[in-house]
Amino acid sequence: MSLLPGLAAQAAESTAPNPIIWADVPDVSVIRVGDSYYMTSTTMHMNPGVPVMKSKDLVNWEIVNYLYDILAAGDKQTLSNGQNLYGQGSWASSIRHHNGKFYVAFASNDVGKTFIFQTTDIEKGPWEKYELAGGVYHDMSLLFDDDGRVYMVYGNGTIRIVELTADATAIKTGGMNKVIIQNASAPGGSGGLGAEGSHVYKINGKYYIFHISWPSGGIRTQLIHRADAIDGQYEGRIALRSGSSTSGAGVAQGGIVDTPDGKWYGMLFQDFGSVGRIPYIIPMTWSEDGWPVFGDVNDTGIAANLSKSWVSSDEFDKQAAPVAAYHTVVASGENDHNGSNLGLVWQWNHNPDNRYWSLTERPGHLRLTTGRTSTSIHNARNTLTQRTFGPESTGTVKIDVSNMKDGDYAGITAFQANYGFVGVKMTGSTKSIVMVNGNSSSATEVAAVPLNQDTVYLRTELDFKNRTDKGYFYYSLDGARWASIGNTLQMSYTLPHFMGYRFGLFNFATKSAGGYVDFDYFRIGEQLEGSNFNTNLKTLQVNGAPLAGFSEGRYEYAVDVPADSAPPRVSATANDPSATVSITQASTIPGAATVAVSSEGLQTTIYTIRFDSPSFIAIEAETAAENTEHAYVSGIIQGHTWSLVDGQMTKAMLFGPDTGFAMTGTDAATLATGAKLGYRINVPVSGNYNLWILAKSVDFNSDSVHVGLNNQYRFTVNGIQGVSNSQFRWVNLSNGGTTVPGGSALALTAGTHELNFWGREDGLIIDRIYLTTSGSTTDPVWPPAEPQAPTTVLTADNSVKPGSTFQVGVGLQHVPQEVYAQDVTLSYSSDVFEYVSAAGATDNVRVVGEDKETAGQVRLITASIGGASVEQALLNVTFRVKAGVSNTSGAIAVTHAELGTAPEGTTVLAIGSSKTIAVGSPDVVIDKTALTEAIASAQALADGAVIGTQPGQYPQAAVDALTEAIAAATAVKENAGATQPQVNEAVDALHTAVETFKAAVVKQASADLNNDGKVNVGDLAMVAYHYGKDANSADWAAAKAADMNFDGKIDIEDLVYVASRLGR
Repeated sequence: MSLLPGLAAQAAESTAPNPIIWADVPDVSVIRVGDSYYMTSTTMHMNPGVPVMKSKDLVNWEIVNYLYDILAAGDKQTLSNGQNLYGQGSWASSIRHHNGKFYVAFASNDVGKTFIFQTTDIEKGPWEKYELAGGVYHDMSLLFDDDGRVYMVYGNGTIRIVELTADATAIKTGGMNKVIIQNASAPGGSGGLGAEGSHVYKINGKYYIFHISWPSGGIRTQLIHRADAIDGQYEGRIALRSGSSTSGAGVAQGGIVDTPDGKWYGMLFQDFGSVGRIPYIIPMTWSEDGWPVFGDVNDTGIAANLSKSWVSSDEFDKQAAPVAAYHTVVASGENDHNGSNLGLVWQWNHNPDNRYWSLTERPGHLRLTTGRTSTSIHNARNTLTQRTFGPESTGTVKIDVSNMKDGDYAGITAFQANYGFVGVKMTGSTKSIVMVNGNSSSATEVAAVPLNQDTVYLRTELDFKNRTDKGYFYYSLDGARWASIGNTLQMSYTLPHFMGYRFGLFNFATKSAGGYVDFDYFRIGEQLEGSNFNTNLKTLQVNGAPLAGFSEGRYEYAVDVPADSAPPRVSATANDPSATVSITQASTIPGAATVAVSSEGLQTTIYTIRFDSPSFIAIEAETAAENTEHAYVSGIIQGHTWSLVDGQMTKAMLFGPDTGFAMTGTDAATLATGAKLGYRINVPVSGNYNLWILAKSVDFNSDSVHVGLNNQYRFTVNGIQGVSNSQFRWVNLSNGGTTVPGGSALALTAGTHELNFWGREDGLIIDRIYLTTSGSTTDPVWPPAEPQAPTTVLTADNSVKPGSTFQVGVGLQHVPQEVYAQDVTLSYSSDVFEYVSAAGATDNVRVVGEDKETAGQVRLITASIGGASVEQALLNVTFRVKAGVSNTSGAIAVTHAELGTAPEGTTVLAIGSSKTIAVGSPDVVIDKTALTEAIASAQALADGAVIGTQPGQYPQAAVDALTEAIAAATAVKENAGATQPQVNEAVDALHTAVETFKAAVVKQASADLNNDGKVNVGDLAMVAYHYGKDANSADWAAAKAADMNFDGKIDIEDLVYVASRLGR
């Protein structure tokens, strides 16, 4: 293992710039222990898993350990039986140090569990592993509180807390387990990604929880919530919403850490295209009221020189120390230690099989032996990886390929879901250097060069500057002269892998196991070098004209030629005038021509040009807006559907509105709820058809679509924006390479099929659709429009009411000359509709004949005085919905239309048309008469009521209650959707309120307090006895009988009232 001098450190600067690691190190969690900082991050499907990095200055980091060598050994982890765990594995760990022990918690999505690993020596182990009940705790964060209690905060959008046992080995029975922040995303804005990525701290007696959110229309945003108690109530605000000088993507997600001298820093990361998610150290201060304040994201503010100790060249001549990770025993022995130790910069794609790699079988070399067969690099085991890095990085290998077997591939890859590699392929007993592009479903051999020796040098170069995201591939036979091979890989960060690109060293078998290769070295560089030896073509012509789409690094072409054409002639010139160019012409159609270029007997490049006469089907996308049996729109999902908008050529179909919505599911149930385009197509010849669309995407959040055939899902394509660039462009959905991955050719049999598109990301516009058996990568040539046949057109409302009379318009389109007479037969659903009458749509059209003898049919003979033009309304035909018909639909169609022209007297048949009309439910009459009268009566009572305490007056509360009851009844009256039972209930409720109101009237008080049948001084004495008491008196229950005026007190007015009635 060696570190290239060029990677040791950047030139000294006053302070280190961000990013501190221009490579994929996401979901960072950092702590300080003494003067050392430790960080864990996410590597998902790579093993060993959960890297532990160490730093002394927060800027320069090296990998010092991992948590585990492997976590499990099922089919997913071993890439067996079609299974994998790409984008799963360990996610978003949380590292903490408490009472001399290190704790790292993380969730594993493939096994559906959450683990806590513990050790007293984070660099040397050993580790203890504990599994928490309850499955996956998403993006959790550990907190050891001052009172000895231990918590884990987690969640997405809704943030929860769960209490652990004091030793942090299990969920505490009966411990805290609750929601602590209901809508944690709110401070950052609505929609988009819910707040997640929790990092919880207790600082100066307050609890702080950091989150990331990604609101609709915004960027990744760092949020902070604060509370005085662990379970809230929390208040939140935006802590940071900023891109960097190199990218507008938001720097967010992570936590904070302090230094021994009391400074604070945030450790966050930024999405940076295909290189992955890259860490930033950001200076942080505290506001006067105790909130974190982040500084400039572009500068760390730390005086240090950046190094790249997290990647390394390797001569494979020195053994590293064994990794001190938790070891999982596998019965097969495939995870047993094999006596070889790789440096910690290396990780295997999925679980390695330690029986089939070695540093000892040939000292100074890494031997990779095939242990089984695979169909692609995606399901091959023992692919050894390191991070790629920006702004530029290169990886070079020297390989001995003398012991490969038939069907083997070995080399170096730029590895992600959409990958490229340069390698050696063994076919029978011959070898060739190949460049391959591939994705999760297919791989394409872009170029092949014969190899006649056992040692080869291979290189991949990656350009991440300004999110360029280009990959280039080279080979050499002597390590000095380098030639480019294949095409340029347009790298793309895809969610299925959820990881930045990796350099990968691989050897896999497609036919039989047992072959092996020896890697002499792997060397990294940080500057693109390109080629210095060129055996490529300078020009390539077909029949003397430059070949469309020619690029010297592209070696495969498909050219469409008219049927029955002679094979075209190919000519070419090389970049190197001294090179030899040999051309083998095509002899048939279909057929192929080859051009071979060689120089100095060392290298040969071969170009292949295939000729064919393809079949095609061309569709105007906007025809779906007409909703006919040939093309239609169906479905609305969360307010989104396909609608008619302006296109480039004519009209087009938009999946909108553009709000950031996405329908990702592809199961039948999900698709059934989606918005779909359907096109009935007539396939002329059976074959594999490539699907192209003339499309425009708004951005990378509007550039995918689901494709189906005969209403069955086939594939999903993404990355349309990479071609569209927000303009209308032809996009090959079947073979879009790494730019537009996911698609494939459609195997169609001759005959009728239905082509389907389900909206996935809103904002995508489709103008035209083109299916072709051609393998050409040049844009389709749209066929010239054919003359359209005369057609009848029916117009009518889509739905009518039961018993109603309605009109159907009959018109003509695309009539090539003046028409003076028409013989039109209309058929209709006689069980639903009945014919009433017909009249000319204009004054010059006269109905001169009518035949309605046949049930469900009417024949109309018309004459057009002065002639009917090419586009004209012809008839207004009146129909009626038959009595008793409702909740159904019926059809009306033109089944025959013969047009008479003049002066020749010839006849023309017009294509018929049809219209389906729905009959709705009978109108339900809601009788609100009683409610209206009740409201008027109650309102009159309320308006005439006098508020007071005198007899005949009403308490204020009684008037208020009646007013509220009137308002409730009025709301029902004004509700157009109110049902008759609701109206009746409102009437009853108001009547009850009126009776209650009437009963509340203040009545004249009786002065006969002693109930002896007369008013005398005895009654007056009782008032005098209670004089001065009020509603607050302890014996008010007894005294209130003396309150003659009901004003809540006994006073002179009550004495006068009784005195005035003495003797009565």
